[in-house]
Amino acid sequence: MAETGTIDQRIQMILKPATATHRKPPLAKLGATAFTLLFLLVGFVGSQTANPDAARAATEAKINETILTSIEFRDTPLADALNFLQHKTGVNIILQAPVSAETKITLRLKNVPLAEAVKYTASLAQLKYRVDPNAIVVLPINLDLEQDTKVSERPVPTVRGIIGKKMTSTILPSVQFNDTPLSDAIEFLAMKSIELDETTEDQNKKGINIVINASKGTDALITLWLTNVPLAEAIRYTTSLAGLTYRVDEQAVVIEEKAPAPS
Repeated sequence: MAETGTIDQRIQMILKPATATHRKPPLAKLGATAFTLLFLLVGFVGSQTANPDAARAATEAKINETILTSIEFRDTPLADALNFLQHKTGVNIILQAPVSAETKITLRLKNVPLAEAVKYTASLAQLKYRVDPNAIVVLPINLDLEQDTKVSERPVPTVRGIIGKKMTSTILPSVQFNDTPLSDAIEFLAMKSIELDETTEDQNKKGINIVINASKGTDALITLWLTNVPLAEAIRYTTSLAGLTYRVDEQAVVIEEKAPAPS
């Protein structure tokens, strides 16, 4: 019913290995996709930093929605307990009460939100906590009003201009200081600002200058663990733990002593 040549051709086609119907995307396309995702991530975090109220609301939502199935601390130093909660949830937790770091915590909880876990852990150490745009801060109960108000209500150093753009757009994947001298911590942040600067291709213009201009607090030892935070936030928390503040000049970030409170 068919010519021999046609049958031969059909049999050959049947026996022929099937060819894949899809191809691996070229590396250029993968690179472009990765860059797009990174751009969106940086833009998202940058927008959250520019809007402290929105970022703080997002952090509050996360700590209330993150459920911990089981927590058990037995004579655990407070610093270790908070580090456990941070690593378990991925939420930045900062201890702004170094004298309480070795306070022993005994606590057992099941199926509780992260917010409750932090509240109980802090209260057992006679501390409290507040929610900042990018972290939970555990701090003494008797801090003065200026330190204790919400971050959105406190004066924040201006970060406009080129330096401000770099501070908010440079995202640090990880910051880990363990009793690190302030000068070493600042040097690390300055080096990271160069390494991660995507605002320019000119190697001579990458990064920001950070200058310490203070006679007090320079010998402070910094213990701080953060993940995926803007450089601006890392500088703010680092200087705060040293009892200092900072301002942004045209050429540098200047770390200095806090102005005395008005009498």
